[in-house]
Amino acid sequence: MHQIVDNFLSDIEASIIEEYWTGPNAAWNFRSDLTFYNPDNSEQDNDHCFYGVMLWKMPHGKNNNQFDTVLPIIKKLGCKALIKIQANSYPRTNTLVKHGLHIDFPFHNRSCVYYVNTNNGYTILKDGTKIESIRNRALFFDGSEEHCSTNCTDKKIRVTLNFNHF
Repeated sequence: MHQIVDNFLSDIEASIIEEYWTGPNAAWNFRSDLTFYNPDNSEQDNDHCFYGVMLWKMPHGKNNNQFDTVLPIIKKLGCKALIKIQANSYPRTNTLVKHGLHIDFPFHNRSCVYYVNTNNGYTILKDGTKIESIRNRALFFDGSEEHCSTNCTDKKIRVTLNFNHF
C-alpha cells in the first residue's frame, strides 16, 4: 500500500529545499555505480552513476552539515525514529534509464521519497505503479518492498530526498 501527498510542504519550504538541492551549494558525492540492497545481493548497475549525500544513518545519527536543510520534511513525517536519510541526484541523459529493483531494508519500515524538482523521471513500485517526479510531492510506502528509480531527460538533474523511518 502506498500513499502520494502533493503539496507536502508549504510553497516557501519547498522553494528553499529546491533552491538548495538543485543549486551550487549542495555538496554532492559522486557514486560511480548504482548498487542496491536486495535479497540475493545480485543487483548492481555499473553502467550508470549518480550523486548522493548521506544525511542521517543509524546508529550514528546526523552524518552531514546539510541535514538541517531537510528539517521541514522530518517535522511533517512525525516519525518515532529515523533510520536513514539520503539525498540523490541523477544527471540528465539522452535516454531515460530505469534502475534496478531494490529494497531499502529487509525489515518493515516507512519510506518517504520527497521529489525536490519536477522532471520526467519517476519511481516504480513492484506492483507497477509509476509515480511521477513532481516538485513538493511525497510518496510513502514500505521500504522493504521492491521499487526502483530513474534518471531524467528534460532537466539537468533529478533530485529526490529519501527517508526511512519508523
